[in-house]
Amino acid sequence: MVEMVEDDIPTKVRKALEGNPNVIIIEERKLTDVQLRPGFWNEMFIFTIVPKQGLYTIEKLQEFMMNLIPDDVKLSEKNNFEITGKKISFGSLHFYEVIGEVIGENKKRETFIKIYPDSEIAEKKQENKDSISSFEMSKYELIMRRLFVWFSYK
Repeated sequence: MVEMVEDDIPTKVRKALEGNPNVIIIEERKLTDVQLRPGFWNEMFIFTIVPKQGLYTIEKLQEFMMNLIPDDVKLSEKNNFEITGKKISFGSLHFYEVIGEVIGENKKRETFIKIYPDSEIAEKKQENKDSISSFEMSKYELIMRRLFVWFSYK
């Protein structure tokens, strides 16, 4: 019999994201044993999010990401936003938990938050791009600044 943990991490993460006025949840997915590689995770919850107002510098994205961690959840792992050569790698937060035991084997769950600078970049990432060039990032920032200025004077 599998014992489920009350007040689980995916629920806490979802509540924290939904309660944050600076966050837009683009996608929430749950993967189970059937969809995952055997021997690793039994469940995986994936939250794809973007800041309400696009962020286009590594420093701002990193700060935004670190402020997403719910107070009552222990962070297991994080991947920082970083520039490698001419590519920008996106950040993510990972939370691991044991959710039960079946025949002497722990059942494990990973909950993670994938963070992107804006919804357009998130869409590109959904098309299996792991990173974008720093040129693309600066192009998005310039477009968003022009739109902001244009709408500010209307």
